[in-house]
Amino acid sequence: FRALFVFAYLVVGERAPLPPELMYQHDDRWYGFVGVTLRDYARWARPISPAWDTVAMPAVPFRELARPMATLV
Repeated sequence: FRALFVFAYLVVGERAPLPPELMYQHDDRWYGFVGVTLRDYARWARPISPAWDTVAMPAVPFRELARPMATLV
């Protein structure tokens, strides 16, 4: 087992997080799912709201570390 953060994207227009063959269709909508290991996310996470206790990961390392779910399961 491996801990992951999974991000689901509803594809709108021409921008998609994955190539078409790795997308999923449901009710005439297309979705992309990518995951980042908890270890990688925690290493890069930075607080964005102390009041809400939320964090975010910078875009550049996220794009480098996020993998299609099909390759992580």
